[in-house]
Amino acid sequence: MENSKISLKPVKELFGMNFFIPDYQRGYRWDKKQVEDLLRDLEEFYESIYKDDTSKKIYCLQPLVVKEKDNKYIVIDGQQRLTTVKILLSCLGDNNNYSVEYHTRDKSKDFLDKINEQQGDEWKKNADFFHMYHAKETINEWLKDKDEKFQESFLKIVKDKVEFVWYKSDDTDPIKVFTRLNIGKIGLTESELIKALFLSSNNFGATETTDSKLLTLVEIANEWDKIEYRLQDDRFWLFFHGTDYNKPTRIDYILDIAKEKNGGSNNDYDGEMYPTFRYYYDLFYRAPNKQDFLTKQWKSISQIYQILEEWYNDEELYHYIGFLCALDKEDNATEYIKTYLNKEGESKKQITTKKNFVLYLKKKIKDKCGKALELDRQYEGYKQPPKSEARPVLLLHNVQTVLNQNASIIEEKKYSLPDFIRFPFHLFKKEGWDVEHIRPNSLEDYEGDRKKSARKKYVYVLRQYQDKEIKGKLVTYDNEQKEYGEESAFEKLWERLNGNDSKELQEDQKNLIWNYTLLDSSTNREYGNSCFAIKRDYVLKKEKGIKPHLSIDDKDEVKMSDEKEAAFVPVCTRNVFSKTYTDYPDDLKYWTEKDAAYYRMDMEKTLWWYILKNPDELADKGKRKEILNKYKESILDVGKYNMTFKNWYENKEGGLL
Repeated sequence: MENSKISLKPVKELFGMNFFIPDYQRGYRWDKKQVEDLLRDLEEFYESIYKDDTSKKIYCLQPLVVKEKDNKYIVIDGQQRLTTVKILLSCLGDNNNYSVEYHTRDKSKDFLDKINEQQGDEWKKNADFFHMYHAKETINEWLKDKDEKFQESFLKIVKDKVEFVWYKSDDTDPIKVFTRLNIGKIGLTESELIKALFLSSNNFGATETTDSKLLTLVEIANEWDKIEYRLQDDRFWLFFHGTDYNKPTRIDYILDIAKEKNGGSNNDYDGEMYPTFRYYYDLFYRAPNKQDFLTKQWKSISQIYQILEEWYNDEELYHYIGFLCALDKEDNATEYIKTYLNKEGESKKQITTKKNFVLYLKKKIKDKCGKALELDRQYEGYKQPPKSEARPVLLLHNVQTVLNQNASIIEEKKYSLPDFIRFPFHLFKKEGWDVEHIRPNSLEDYEGDRKKSARKKYVYVLRQYQDKEIKGKLVTYDNEQKEYGEESAFEKLWERLNGNDSKELQEDQKNLIWNYTLLDSSTNREYGNSCFAIKRDYVLKKEKGIKPHLSIDDKDEVKMSDEKEAAFVPVCTRNVFSKTYTDYPDDLKYWTEKDAAYYRMDMEKTLWWYILKNPDELADKGKRKEILNKYKESILDVGKYNMTFKNWYENKEGGLL
């Protein structure tokens, strides 16, 4: 943010100043309705204070952004109101105010200085003069029914009590400031304007003591800074919000929710650049007691922040809220904050305890996952859903696994920490983890000279699996390369490692959820169609904080360099590639039907509450463990890997149990 200063400046303090509207600015375009809206607001403000000479109330106009140069103020933003107020002053008889000159309109300064005088057809010469003239006509029509006494007192209040939010920029390039301002990247934000409004000492009346005023300002200022600092921590922010956020400061998110909580709507200020600021100010200047108003409003803002902190520090709420907000980049916690504040769910059932709220969240999760909870569902085929629709269940498997591990640690009192591990939603969102095949749907093609360097890179990794004894003879890639040539040797190696083993998943099994996991975008981009062994090597190295990078040097030899990279790998992805789920895995080179069955069984064991129609039937932990073990034994004994726990359990009366 450029070096700049924000303050409130009464209209009378602009007198004698020269304002210049540069050519990159929009010309004057206010129509009759916009002028009438301003007049109506000013009249309501006038009526609220004209009998009280001691009133400290002010009417705040939207920001006037300027850059001082050569005894002029270059107007970067706010020229519409600045020009309208000048016309109003002239119509009220005060012609010695300030000057406004539009770079693109010759004689615009003279036209505005003499706006209330007869100037012939001058107003017809261009669009700016046309709109200025009709703004003057609208004001004079409004003043027609106002007596002289009203006009005198109204003029005094406009000069003394109407204030611009004065934003003076020290940036050397005003065009740069204008561009940044209008694409939302400048530090001039609604939060800054609201903060200036809340913390201005002029906002308090004479009846409020200096000590109480100071205490209120200090408390708000300190907590405001604390909230802004906390929201900059991505671990906190990205637990309840997505990576896409189009406002310059994150506290705006909380201010918007507080506004909605109190009944405000952006529709009330349609077309305004700062609708939330206008909402707070309109309430503020009408409030009879400024200190009480600010205390109440700040309590509402602070409450929303405290809710987010409470959720972040709670084991279950952190993971369930985090899950719901991670399903889509645009998702955030607004809906759940409103529910929590209103203390009632979709069915208007009262949410009076944390237990009620957790149950509400779990039901929302169940709804969000939808048909993906049917673990025998086929993906990616004709008239079948894309594999991306499995993402909610795969993410939930990770989140619930972490929750279950923590619950076991706490139950066993093995560690003193209340939460031993946390699912890092900030890393999950930043790295772009999504649904990919464990055993690829179709292996990458490595034939021909064009793929020579790719074959060399893959051999480098595959050679750890390459030696194999066939009919008493040790077969190696090096020997085969000498005998058959590089490409043929690679094909033989590839054949030994892929597709010739009956334990590999068959074609109709590759697009079930047991062959899906979450992979980050860089892994998928580099190794998406690679065999299980290649992906395994890459993912397990990544968990150690290493990104293996293979390159071909000048001597046509493969070189491995280990680059440091974030070490986050979702717990279930790690378990898949280390084959943690499988009891006594047969071979680390393949993702077999046995591995897939164990993986899916763990999903069923972990997500039983969401999968079953009546999860309360298995609320007893001992009974649940016994039934899940019987299911596991039944599946492995019979070899019905394609049978889901849901179908097995709901048909137990039919003899399956």
